[in-house]
Formats: sequence, structure tokens, C-alpha cells
Amino acid sequence: MTGTGLAFDVLVRGGDVVIPGVGVLPVDLGIDGERIAAHLERGAPASARTSIDAGGKVVLPGLVDPHVHIGYTAGRGMPLDALPEHFETETASALVGGVTTLVVMYRNPAPYEEIWDEMVRAGEERSRIDFAYTLGIIGEPHREGIPAYHKELGVSSFKFYMVYRGQEASRTGNVGVHYDDGLMWESMEAIAGLPGAVAMVHAENIEIIARVRDRLVAAGRTGLAAWSDSRPDVSEAESVRRALFLGERAGCPVYIPHLSSSLGMEAVVEHRALAATAVYVETCPHYLTHTQEDAVGLLGKVNPPLRTEHDRAALWAAVAKGVVDTVGTDHCGLPARDKGPDIWTGTPGFPGMATMLPVLLDGVREGRLGLADVARVTSLEPARILGLHPRKGSLEVGADADLAVVDMALTRTVTPELLRSRSDFSIYEGRELTGWPVLTMARGRPAMRDGEVLAAPGSGRYLRRT
Repeated sequence: MTGTGLAFDVLVRGGDVVIPGVGVLPVDLGIDGERIAAHLERGAPASARTSIDAGGKVVLPGLVDPHVHIGYTAGRGMPLDALPEHFETETASALVGGVTTLVVMYRNPAPYEEIWDEMVRAGEERSRIDFAYTLGIIGEPHREGIPAYHKELGVSSFKFYMVYRGQEASRTGNVGVHYDDGLMWESMEAIAGLPGAVAMVHAENIEIIARVRDRLVAAGRTGLAAWSDSRPDVSEAESVRRALFLGERAGCPVYIPHLSSSLGMEAVVEHRALAATAVYVETCPHYLTHTQEDAVGLLGKVNPPLRTEHDRAALWAAVAKGVVDTVGTDHCGLPARDKGPDIWTGTPGFPGMATMLPVLLDGVREGRLGLADVARVTSLEPARILGLHPRKGSLEVGADADLAVVDMALTRTVTPELLRSRSDFSIYEGRELTGWPVLTMARGRPAMRDGEVLAAPGSGRYLRRT
């Protein structure tokens, strides 16, 4: 155990502390200012201005959500004027679930250098927690700007949308998206030369999807299962293979977000066995808990879709085995009115940050995962892959004092009011989940206690990653 002295600003006493990559340790944490200053033997003599009793509880590193949509608005994409409100409301929801760092997926047809100051200002004036940006590369000016975005703006993750192209992009409301494989290929060549940079790829083959969808609409199919059937697993797996092949040939690390299918996972495993370039995989909590037969109905519309019980079980196994690197929420703060009136016209997406940790802790109780696994996929690996480690994603000495004190026995019934999002629904609404943070700390300060959000808007900082 190491320390810088026996007097601290804050002492977190008596908890079982989860150190990713190390294990669960019976230690006390000393905090000076915004950083972890010491690991002390439990009960070791020490003083502090503030002492926090974590006895009988688990202390996890604050969650790093690698996949959040801030500003996502039905029919408008991600307009700049929506960012401030969404930062304020959705970071409150994040704190309820122990999330202390966001990586915000943002796309806008404008050259990012022209709107960058406004993007950062929106977060620094209204976010309650620290944040970074992943930039959507949806046009030629964006491709040309990648080196400058990396060097000057501190962005190391860039997203591509194989699912939005041509007429289909306009039909789905993604005006200004001009994606094709050539754009992604040349962008990957640029990313390959940038230290720490990674290409994120939404992998679904829209040309397959469009034909299957048209058949199902003509047949009069409706409902959640129809949406899932319209986006078959082959459309995901084929695009995963294509994205990974292009990344390998370009020498570019590739990160596959929101992987939803067993078939897609097989493509990743096969590629990893042969390729030299890094491949990272994220799945989402909803793919671990829901299927296309779920009674949640239209509210469960999401891209990629909810799938089968076979896929659900395969993804749990992949998380446990370390095949899945990260779990991210794909959080969208949408109101329920945007989910209708039918499965074909409603907006995909739903909130998920506040419930991610309780969902994964269910996996711990069921014997699927260990606490160290939860910390690995929600903190350490998102921070490491996305250039935020060692400052984020750890409780090691010197890291930011971002942490969640969790009562593993605390059961709550999910309601929209509990989750504090601008969304007025949850796909977990009415479900009892056990294992909730009772205290979230961000950079050494209490940010949420017993469901009450304490961090003020503007507490968060933009995180450069170079």
C-alpha cells in the first residue's frame, strides 16, 4: 500500500475497493484535492477534513461511458442549440448511475473547427461531469480535418456510419451525412498515423436492411420483433467484417460500438485470431437484458435492434470472457412521444446511463461476472482505449478521485423520476434492480448522494486526448 502522508482532504473508510486489473481490496482511500493520494490498510491511523463511511459497501471507479448521445433530437439530428439542456439533464442522470465521465458521440454537417468553441462551451457551462467528444466523420471536410482535430482539438476517436448512406441517409433524417466506404478508408489511413487514435464504426449494411424492411412493411408486419427482423444479424456481421478488414489494411485500430449479435461477435473473434491491428468491441446493457420479444414494445426500438435469447446469452458470455472490451449505453435522452406512432416511423434510442451499473451488478449476483469484470468493462478499458487513462478509469494513486460507493443490497424500482433524465420513460421502468450507488464522487467532491444530485451544472471539464 502506498501513501503521501496521513492527513488528507477526504478519507473513504471501510469499503471493498475495486481496483481494475488488481482485484477487490480491503483498503481505505485517501484523497487530496481532486486525486487519489493513498491506499491505506483498512483502519490505519489517518486524519481528514471529511471522512466517508463505506463500511459494508463496494467502492468502484467512476464509470466511463464511452457511448453517449448528447443533443440527439428527433428529426433534427444533434443541433448545437440542444447541447446545453441535454448536458445539464443527462449528466444528472449519469451521476445517479455512478457515471463520472462521458464520451459524447457528436455529428454535425458543419466543419467541426467552426463550431468547436460552442461545443466545448455547452459542456463546460452545463455538464456536471467531465466529458470528451467522438466526432462523426460524415463528409469530405471532416475527413480532411482529422489530423487537426487530433492535434488541435484533442480528439482521438472518430465515428463512421456504414448504416447512413445515399438516399437512406436522407430518408432516416440524417441530412448532411455523406458516407461511403471510400470516405471511411481514406479516413482510416489518416487515423492510422495518429498516436492513440481509433476509428469507431457503426456496422450495419443498410442495403440489406432496406430490402428486408420493404418486404416486412409490405407484409403488414408491425411491432418490436418486426423492427428487429428488418435489421438481420447478417447485416451487422457483414459490415463488421468489412470494417475490420479495411482497418487492418489501413493499419488503423477499429472500435465496434453497440455490438448486438452472436454472429457479429463471431466475426470479431475470427478477425482477432488473424489480424495484427487492434480491434475493440463494445456492447450495451440493453442487449444483455432485453430481446425482440420483450413487452417493452415500441419503446425498445434501437439501432442495432434487440435480438434473440441466443444473442443475449452469447453477449453475456463474451463480456465475462473478455471478448467484449467495454460496455457503453448508447444513451439517448428522448421523450416517449418520439417513439411513436409506429415502429417504422418512431425514433430509435432510449436512456440507459443511470441503469447500466445495476444491470451489470445483476450479472455479478447471478455469477456471470465478478466485480473486477464490471470495473474493467465500465471504467478501465473505456478509459484506456479512448485515451483517458490513467487519469480516468482507475482508483490507483494519482488518478482523478472519481468513484461510486455502491450498496450491493439496495433494491430500487425503476421510474423516470429516479433516473433524472429528460426522458420520461425507461425500458426498465417498473423493474426492480439491486445494487445502486449511494454516493458518486467526481474529482474528489460528492456529486450525488442517495439519489440527490449535488454537482452543479458547469462542474465538468472538457478532456483533451492526445
